[in-house]
Amino acid sequence: MKWNNLLFELFLPRAWTIFLRLLIKEDHLPDVFRAWPRSQNAVECGDSTYWQSFPSNLLVEIAKSGSPVWPVVDRVDSKISTEFADFESVLVASPDAESEILRAFGNAGLKITQPPDYIIQLLLASPDIAYTLLTPDIAHEKLLVSQ
Repeated sequence: MKWNNLLFELFLPRAWTIFLRLLIKEDHLPDVFRAWPRSQNAVECGDSTYWQSFPSNLLVEIAKSGSPVWPVVDRVDSKISTEFADFESVLVASPDAESEILRAFGNAGLKITQPPDYIIQLLLASPDIAYTLLTPDIAHEKLLVSQ
């Protein structure tokens, strides 16, 4: 049991973070979120309990390590990203934010990432991870600073 805890809480998140960085650097994977583990259904026993917390553990490791695995919304096509940044460098947009607005903010110099909903839910459930959610007030503040 202790070995499995260590594996899923420490070693696998570190290895998966390196894997994501390699996919971005070597394979030029534009949609890195396809390589993220999905959230698991709640279970109370068996091996699935370890996988249940793995996506959260990965998110913590990525944030803690400062790994540049967050795709920055492209200024031309919001579905394709060729730039990746660490978590502290980006504003987090909700999945339903309009791509035209995000591209306009990108053209104005803001770095925005738009994770899918399941990653947003992980963020909302992780109080120890600091991030900046894109809101009208935050956008206004950042645009004033970038001038």
